[in-house]
Amino acid sequence: MKKLCLLIISAFSLLSAEAQTVTSLGQDFNVTCASGGTLYPLYWSEWNVIAPTAALAWQCTQLGGRAGTPGMQCNSFFSGIHYLDTAWLFTPRLDLTGFTDSVYLRFDSRYNISGARMQVLINHMYNTGNPPDTTTWTDMDSASRLSPVIGPDDSAGWVTHYVNLTSYKNIPLYVAFRYASTATTGGSWTIDNVFLTPWGLSVGDEVKKNIALTILGNSTADKITFSGTFTTPGDYDVEIYDNMGRVVHKQTIYAATGTQSQTIRSLNLHSGMYFIKVGNSISYQVAKTVVE
Repeated sequence: MKKLCLLIISAFSLLSAEAQTVTSLGQDFNVTCASGGTLYPLYWSEWNVIAPTAALAWQCTQLGGRAGTPGMQCNSFFSGIHYLDTAWLFTPRLDLTGFTDSVYLRFDSRYNISGARMQVLINHMYNTGNPPDTTTWTDMDSASRLSPVIGPDDSAGWVTHYVNLTSYKNIPLYVAFRYASTATTGGSWTIDNVFLTPWGLSVGDEVKKNIALTILGNSTADKITFSGTFTTPGDYDVEIYDNMGRVVHKQTIYAATGTQSQTIRSLNLHSGMYFIKVGNSISYQVAKTVVE
């Protein structure tokens, strides 16, 4: 049986009194994983099926995240032996009711065994503190809610994935990353940059998301500067969203063919995370920025 890595989105109908609820998520693991080990971010937790837990559970990797930064990694190979194991990593309980429109979970993923299989599943009945793999899960790939699908590209390099959570935002939920291996095979799976966004990549949208968009310098309360590479000249809509999906600024710019920088001014933004979307009916791109 091939190694199985699963991302599970678990919407809770029954929740323990100890559950901690957050309304936004932006975790890059750079602080909590700076020294390695199993120090999880605030309100994150794990569940591991077999011992040795410390060796096989999800752990921090100091340099194994995207661009050589810290990340979270799970590996079933320990002291020269493959272990039959299932390890889970849970986010805090997420309350998405503040998102006024769409909401997506965005994460970076990479694994090192070609041909390994990963899935995205959901469950509405899981209750925290119980063994998570004793209930039935629904395949999110079959439901067309994961894009791009997890596949061979994840073993070739880092891939950014989006899970459409919009239809689940009225019920608090957990997100769990599930790693499974056999006694004869299994390698490492690493995740990084896990956060909620009001914009994602829906199935079929890959062909439209072809503007190269990069934030330049430090964004401030007054302005955001970005560089974009445009394939056709014309008018492009610029929309800025806060981390709850609310539009805080909208305007139209003209862009010529090629790469150029644009500065959006007079914004009056508060400190926090923002998403800037630039596009038209043919193409678009979304970038994240933080105003200190």
